[in-house]
Amino acid sequence: MIKRLDKVEIALLAFMFFHFAIGVFTAVTNTEYFDTVFTVEDGVIEWYTVDALVMCAAVCGWRLFRLRKVRSPLFLGVLGFLTLLFLFGALEEISWGQRILGRESSEFFQENNAQGETNFHNLVVGETKLNRLIFSRLLGFCVISYILIFPILYTKVGWIRKLASTLAVPVPKVIYIVSYLIVGASYPLLDAFSTKKGELLEFGGCFLFLLILAFPKNAELYDPEQQPQKN
Repeated sequence: MIKRLDKVEIALLAFMFFHFAIGVFTAVTNTEYFDTVFTVEDGVIEWYTVDALVMCAAVCGWRLFRLRKVRSPLFLGVLGFLTLLFLFGALEEISWGQRILGRESSEFFQENNAQGETNFHNLVVGETKLNRLIFSRLLGFCVISYILIFPILYTKVGWIRKLASTLAVPVPKVIYIVSYLIVGASYPLLDAFSTKKGELLEFGGCFLFLLILAFPKNAELYDPEQQPQKN
């Protein structure tokens, strides 16, 4: 499994697990430090998460540019959408630069945002937190389906492979599926010690998605010299 990875993949995977392991260890042995320093807003873990999202956007944007003359409008449209989506996620993570620029939240966000910040994922509508409904439950369901179910269907169902080729969908390698399971398995342990567990899990998930996106099983899909697999 490891022999099929290049040096950049191995370095990024090691980087992610090194910091993730430090986070888990810190959460268990020094919860106060984990909550107030390691996973604090604008702290190192949050910025690593932002870096991963920006790099995801860069990968999609670069592919959009390279493949603009050799792929279908739908294929390119998906890449363009993902580029904007990852940029949106990165800006949401830093509250659109609010703290960096020293700007106060508008009255709307002060009244309707759970943290009083300028972002949408912490909005509260009635009694419902969008972060819990959309980013925890819905996104969690989508990630689980993508990581655990989609690779099996891709291998066994022809029209799924064709659809993935049409929609520019990267297929996770086995090592990244296993890595996601390891990260997910840490949830009960982190939950027992800290309410800030989501920051660390978000970091691990975003970095692993960067690896899947940059080094997919179906890498030929993004090679301008090759035609996408159709069956």
